[in-house]
Amino acid sequence: MLHTQLGAYTPVIKRRIDEFVVESGGEDAFVVNLVAVLTRELRLHHELPDGPLRESRLSLIEAAWDQARDRLHQRAGRRP
Repeated sequence: MLHTQLGAYTPVIKRRIDEFVVESGGEDAFVVNLVAVLTRELRLHHELPDGPLRESRLSLIEAAWDQARDRLHQRAGRRP
């Protein structure tokens, strides 16, 4: 959740979380959870009334979703 909620506004925290996840060896589980959290956020934000806050948040969440999807596909490609 911190990665998703703070990542867009505080890239240093996002980067540090990513480093910790890689160092701990838990990247597969983290990426699956990240995709689930972002999917939920997308659904929730698509249900909000139109407005500038919705649009700005959706663009951030969609960008994060694209990165998470690529990361998930990359991790899946590493499996035998």
